[in-house]
Amino acid sequence: MLVFEYQCRISFGKNILYESAAEKIAGFIDSALALKPEYLEFHQSKEYKYYCFDLPYPFEKGKVYEEKKVYTVRIRTVKQELAEYFLMKLPYHSGSGVYGHGGELKIIPRKILETVYSLTPVVLKTEQGYWRNNMTMQEYERRLKENLVKKYNQFTGNRLDEDFQLYELMEIRNQKPVKIYYKGITLLGEKLSFVTAKNASAQEIWYFALGTGIAENNSRGCGFLNYRYL
Repeated sequence: MLVFEYQCRISFGKNILYESAAEKIAGFIDSALALKPEYLEFHQSKEYKYYCFDLPYPFEKGKVYEEKKVYTVRIRTVKQELAEYFLMKLPYHSGSGVYGHGGELKIIPRKILETVYSLTPVVLKTEQGYWRNNMTMQEYERRLKENLVKKYNQFTGNRLDEDFQLYELMEIRNQKPVKIYYKGITLLGEKLSFVTAKNASAQEIWYFALGTGIAENNSRGCGFLNYRYL
């Protein structure tokens, strides 16, 4: 298993608020997937998408991305055929008011991960809404791990035992929920940081998570992880 990262250069057709950028990027990617029937079906399915993306950078201090200025968005996936499709379709694609201006594909090296931390909000939904009002921290941490392991098992076809330490320390870095807009609603998430466990199962799962994101709505711009090696 490898993690592929496509560094896509894009611009916006008009000024975009920080909270709305993920929805615009998701629409840009969706419109490229719609160009081929098999990927349109993939996009419309309820299955895990196995890709994620971060917000455009450089980040604007005024929290408004400027019209026609060129930014870079990192799109990651563990599906090689999807990475190659992005490389073929996205460089000069346009959709959802976003315009492609080329890009490069790379592979994230497999080394021992010391820490991983989210650059976009980690969203974990409950039937009642935002998790902090409806579950304990212990339940929240369990759900994060279960989601990752289930996603990994479905992708690999393996049956990874959940009885392993995933991290040594987890920190919530935001004082109030982080907002992200999606289909006319506001999702609430967290900025999380983990000191990873160094056992083989934890390192395998965290490497996988670099390509898929953590928790939910990863193909909508949530749960994108950055990392530091040991």
